Amino acid sequence: MNGEAPTRKDTHPTSHHNPLNSNTGHPHPKCLAQPVAELSDLNPPSTSRDPEIVPVGLPAQLNPDACALLDLAHDAILVRTAEGVVLFWSRGATELYGHTARAAVGRRKQDLLHTEFPCPISEIETRLYRTGRWDGILTHTCHDGRKILVESRWALQRAPKERPGWIIEINRDITVRRAAELGLQRALGNLTELSRRLIDIQEEERRRLSRELHDEIGQGLTAVQLHVAAFPVVDLAAIQNRTELLEMLDALMEKVRTLAFNLRPSELDDLGLVPALRSALAKFRERTGIEIHFSTNLSDEAPIPEEAANACFRIAQEALTNIIRHARAGRVDIRLATVSEGLSLRIQDDGQGFDPGSGEGLDLRTGHLGLTGMEERARIARGTFHLNSIPGIGTEIIAILPHLGSDASPPTGPGGSD
Repeated sequence: MNGEAPTRKDTHPTSHHNPLNSNTGHPHPKCLAQPVAELSDLNPPSTSRDPEIVPVGLPAQLNPDACALLDLAHDAILVRTAEGVVLFWSRGATELYGHTARAAVGRRKQDLLHTEFPCPISEIETRLYRTGRWDGILTHTCHDGRKILVESRWALQRAPKERPGWIIEINRDITVRRAAELGLQRALGNLTELSRRLIDIQEEERRRLSRELHDEIGQGLTAVQLHVAAFPVVDLAAIQNRTELLEMLDALMEKVRTLAFNLRPSELDDLGLVPALRSALAKFRERTGIEIHFSTNLSDEAPIPEEAANACFRIAQEALTNIIRHARAGRVDIRLATVSEGLSLRIQDDGQGFDPGSGEGLDLRTGHLGLTGMEERARIARGTFHLNSIPGIGTEIIAILPHLGSDASPPTGPGGSD
């Protein structure tokens, strides 16, 4: 076929071929391969034709055998002209939309399906005629009025002499799938919000316990220490006993201070993130002997939202714990800085490294989720988490948390380094 409108013949053969499949009532592919002008007898006598319908024949590529193959597909397949006139309507299209082939062939697709596009149709046509293909999500209206979402793929077959040609369109119903995806997204959103609230409650409880340990138990131990130191001594044995008791009290007070700090350092609430990190890193260096270097372009007084500060401190705390347990590192470099995306925390060690795909970061034996927990902390704080590790070289983690906020202006110079 050359794409021109065929001329209806004035005479018909004396024997008439039944255009409907005797088993299904669906138009036989052979009849769909005829010019649309010869299909008018397939419509009920009461059906009126749209006067704007242009009769166009099927492309030569869609012979009866090809049509029969297309009818086997579960997806809705239709062939149409560039103007939207339907030339072929598969069995899958009938099952999906409810329009029979006899009602669809020769009509404009838009009149049948009332397509809602995700962007201007001019953009879709530009891409289609430039690349020969288009795919996207469309909304279609079925014969019974239901609206469905379809995953649509178009392919353009160009006609000779640069005429518009014809378009084959394959549509798959994704209404149920999309509803399930949206439901899953809502559930994940609710779970994230619940996790965020639980973390807030946990941090508040940590803050309360830390202050009680520091203020009440710590002060009580200090009072006991003063009373012991004031005990009168009459012999060397009493002096030795008092000395040992004071040493035990000193060790106990140090444990209480460490426990209170690990629960939540008072510097994080009283002074801010940068001083709290410096204090934690100093304790880490003193406890482990690992060389540690800290640098930042933030001032100690930089205003940082509490959620971001908490997440940043806890990620650093968990990273240092992992380094002690697994890395066998001799040096750790930590960089806290403002970047275009917000607040960046970069921690790099020169330890033994590992294969990120091996699941080594999930340490269930100790009750800690390790890398998974850090990633979850960043995600709940609306940030991102990146991990790079090479066996024998070391590990690097980068957490980027949301911007400091409109009330925080980035510093103009370095805030200091250790």
